[in-house]
Amino acid sequence: MPRVGIVVNPSAGKDVRRLIGYASVVDNIEKIEILRRIIVGLLQFDVRELHFMPDAFGFAGKTLDSLKKTDLERVAAKVRILPFEPMGEAADSTRAGAMMNAMGMDCILVLGGDGTSKAVAAGCGKTPLLPISTGTNNVFPYRIDGTVAGIVAGAYATALGDDPRALLEENMFNIYINDRLVNHALVDVVLYHEPFTSSRAMWEPEKVLFVAISRCMREPVVGMASIAQVAMCRLRNDELGFACYVGTENAKMRVVTPIAPGLVREIPISRSKGLVAGRRYRVTPDLPAKWCTVSVDGERENEVDMEKDIVEIELVEKAVRVLNPGSIYRLMLKKGLLRKSGRMSS
Repeated sequence: MPRVGIVVNPSAGKDVRRLIGYASVVDNIEKIEILRRIIVGLLQFDVRELHFMPDAFGFAGKTLDSLKKTDLERVAAKVRILPFEPMGEAADSTRAGAMMNAMGMDCILVLGGDGTSKAVAAGCGKTPLLPISTGTNNVFPYRIDGTVAGIVAGAYATALGDDPRALLEENMFNIYINDRLVNHALVDVVLYHEPFTSSRAMWEPEKVLFVAISRCMREPVVGMASIAQVAMCRLRNDELGFACYVGTENAKMRVVTPIAPGLVREIPISRSKGLVAGRRYRVTPDLPAKWCTVSVDGERENEVDMEKDIVEIELVEKAVRVLNPGSIYRLMLKKGLLRKSGRMSS
């Protein structure tokens, strides 16, 4: 039975980078508009159930209330809400991903930024994601219209789930502190010279000590990942990721890069290296630092004492399955999934 999960982060797209740069705000009303378009797309296929993550804002109920009567009649009986009390934390998304994986969802639509996608990926196992950009750091999610996203997810769930061409497999980082696995990252890991996680966001380039990215990024990106993207040298065939250390003003290389929307800075790079999957790399900054935070996918999450703690990263190849909208659309056209026989009614 075709079933699709939906995870919406009510906090995505609202952090402090709207004040210090020019990041856009994606409020919850806009997210409802995206959800409405997703539902219209899904209704073009015989998806039997839509399972929403619960949240304090009540996206499922508010989206249904906003639908046109004809759409509401077709979808209302399909909507379910996962049975748990949300805490308003990233753990909600991880829990929802795990529950949807256990229930056998065909795919999970994720509305948020890199951090939301990371949280869902931590729990969803082999269930593929369709991440849709509504956050601040949006390297991992697609900038895709909700209607198209719904069509893509519906086609995959009902007709293309067995075709390997419909999926991509993306790399991921494991982060270890003192030999204990403490976190994951889909896009980037940053060591930031700030002792507390506090607001989580990063915007002061002078505090960046180290940046690692999980893959070669062919499209321009915004955020701390852009530092490593611009600094990246030629990789060997076995090197899938890249890492660089920030140096002093006398560093041999300087990169000009957008560290946040509307915030471009010049960053000195002291050294860099390609990363091989399956090997642990210890993070050893070139600049003096004691109390720091380890940031994953744009948010500060783990506090460390660099004089005592050992921080390591490990690149995991093909760790997360993601729908490939372009490939799925080509498969739909080839199989005629968007064509119907007969004359149009007058």
